[in-house]
Amino acid sequence: MDFRLLGPVRLQVRGQDVAIGEPRRQAVLAVLLLEAGRTVGVDLLIDRVWGESPPGQVRRSLQAHITRIRRALEQADPGGAEVARDPGGYRLVARPEQVDVFRFRRLLREHPTDVTRLSAALELWEGEPLAGLRGDWAERTRRTLRQEYTAAIVAWADAKIRDGDAAATLTRLTELTDENPLQEPAAAALMRALYAVGRGADALTHYERILRALREELGADPGPELAAVHEAVLRHDLPTASAAPAPVPAQLPADVAAFTGRADVLAELDRLADGTGEEPVLVCLTGTAGAGKTATAVHWGHRVRDRFPDGQLYLDLCGYAPGEPMPSSDALAALLSALLPEGTRMPPGQAERAARFRTEVASRRMLVLLDNAATLEQIRPLLPGTHTCAVVVTSRDSLAGLVALHGAHRVDVDRLSEADAADLLRRLIGTRVDTEPEASAELAERCVRLPLTLRLAAELAVSRPATPLSRLVGELRAAQQTLKLLSSGGDQRAAVRAVFSWSLRQLSEDTIRAFALLGRHPAPVFDSYALAALTGSSFDEARAVLDALARAHLVHPTGVDRFGMHDLLKAYAAEIESDEPAALDRVYGYYLATIAAAMDRLYPAEANRRPSVVSPECAMPALDDADSARDWLDAELPTVQALATAGRPEHAVTLSALLFRYLDGRHETAALAVHGHAIKAARAIGDRAAEADVLVATGGLHMQAGRAVSAAADMWAAYALFGEAGNPLGQARALGNVGMIEEAPDTTGRPPTTTPARWLCSTASAT
Repeated sequence: MDFRLLGPVRLQVRGQDVAIGEPRRQAVLAVLLLEAGRTVGVDLLIDRVWGESPPGQVRRSLQAHITRIRRALEQADPGGAEVARDPGGYRLVARPEQVDVFRFRRLLREHPTDVTRLSAALELWEGEPLAGLRGDWAERTRRTLRQEYTAAIVAWADAKIRDGDAAATLTRLTELTDENPLQEPAAAALMRALYAVGRGADALTHYERILRALREELGADPGPELAAVHEAVLRHDLPTASAAPAPVPAQLPADVAAFTGRADVLAELDRLADGTGEEPVLVCLTGTAGAGKTATAVHWGHRVRDRFPDGQLYLDLCGYAPGEPMPSSDALAALLSALLPEGTRMPPGQAERAARFRTEVASRRMLVLLDNAATLEQIRPLLPGTHTCAVVVTSRDSLAGLVALHGAHRVDVDRLSEADAADLLRRLIGTRVDTEPEASAELAERCVRLPLTLRLAAELAVSRPATPLSRLVGELRAAQQTLKLLSSGGDQRAAVRAVFSWSLRQLSEDTIRAFALLGRHPAPVFDSYALAALTGSSFDEARAVLDALARAHLVHPTGVDRFGMHDLLKAYAAEIESDEPAALDRVYGYYLATIAAAMDRLYPAEANRRPSVVSPECAMPALDDADSARDWLDAELPTVQALATAGRPEHAVTLSALLFRYLDGRHETAALAVHGHAIKAARAIGDRAAEADVLVATGGLHMQAGRAVSAAADMWAAYALFGEAGNPLGQARALGNVGMIEEAPDTTGRPPTTTPARWLCSTASAT
């Protein structure tokens, strides 16, 4: 049995809410809970619940409320808690750990410097304490609890700053000081955090703001703590964020099982890497789809990883995926995320990111593998400026400009030789290849001697051990002829599609349906929950289907219960007729609901600010605590960005609103992408209020990054849109942010020239 007061007054038993009744009864229970274990006199109860002018039959009403509370407790969990009648009053018998207020206070009292415990204390808050209760006592109690909440945030922020994670505190401290502009401890904590992340000027600006507020509203100067922090900032006598050691990335995907052949390509890569060291090593592996360019590059990377002690970077540029190729700016952000210490601000533009990337790798011996590149323009900003790094690019394009302008060495990855193809089949199938050499040779030719199709065919042979290879070859021959996919010239693309079709015939209808629907999944990586949503099946059924697809090499594992699909297979799957428009609605509903659940775990106090999401009928992962929620969001961040791009406009707007707090201050590149799509979506559907909300979010991102001009532009645009939407509170919010931007001096040191007040006055006089 769990009693909640840090939000609406609630009673929960085994995670389920138990109805308490009307607000007056909730107030009676709240009074008893906050005095749990102590007798509360009848007169005191009446005074706290009904105030100074209770009705004539108030004692009878109190007794009726007590009776109903006792009944609710007994029915919900017999023995969990009870209301006892003592001489002169009532006493609630419950353990302190059953009441969230007492758990909150105990965590603060016993662990005042422990970040994890302080975070757990803050997560107990679900909004306004005693929400919905009226009266003087309720308001006094709320005021006290808010003060304790402020103290908890300050203690948590100080602990985070000591741990070198000051950047993570800025959003929460800024909100706290906005809501409580005269709270000196919160202001001091914000100044310490700003200084720690290298924003000393912003810390001084904030001090000037609170100094004015204190003098104008209270006629007082700052207290000793705030004054001491101000002096420490001026003397540069505060700790900055501790510089974490440069991480050593090891991003290469797992090596391919039973890798076969390519001795000539591997030897050429070795030769180029063993050069004089005076010139950068830049290699472009080109070849047809399915030839194994990625597998070859990854296999070589694992072989020579000792040559690159400072790490290996890997990035799929999605040049041939169904969606758009990865923009160079996003690619640079991904590379820098692996190189920069946590909490380091991401450079804002592509040119700045490219320069920072070149700086970060300038003295490092690293291997950079850029997979599935589309064009020279996509790759050019990603090239290091030093000879200490080796860069391997894979592409279906010849990338002639990379060779001509940047001195890249092109290495062709063609079909496997006859001997290597036979060897790969032998390693995958076994001795049956030697028993039926002619059938094996024809099987290799009908698979165009491409590793991708050879592995598909080999899996079929392994799954049917009693079937002669000659019969399997006959089936494939018939499939190709029936579908009329092979041209007289032996079209490789047609042959590959024929192998795909033949492979699917061996699977169950449910598995084929799942394969087709995965072709429509908007993201490159998926798990059993996502497939369950797509297909409308259970988690166990979806997991079994993914296992079957993995055994058939139609999907490949990328992590624990996470799978990807070769872009050729994904394109083929998308072409399979599947009249199920509801499938995408189900999968979007699943992601939105799981994101909402994760956000509720991470930021329960802000649940009422986020849009409500309908719970899906499909299975969802158990996000039991804040850590599991954050891990899930971190893992699904690429999926989130894909959802924002590919879904309906309403989905993009909802995603932005749901993820605002998670993205703020932690994932600037992803935040700008998600919010950018949301702005376009809101405009497309004519939702002025939603567009304004997203502009406030993007303006906040620009503020944190020091881009004052962009921040002010977004806030002014939001101000205008809030006006069109008839939202004066939104206008005040946007205008307050403009004030924060314009009160700070610009980078030249000049004071602000146009304050919000001046702007409003000039507007008023003009009209």
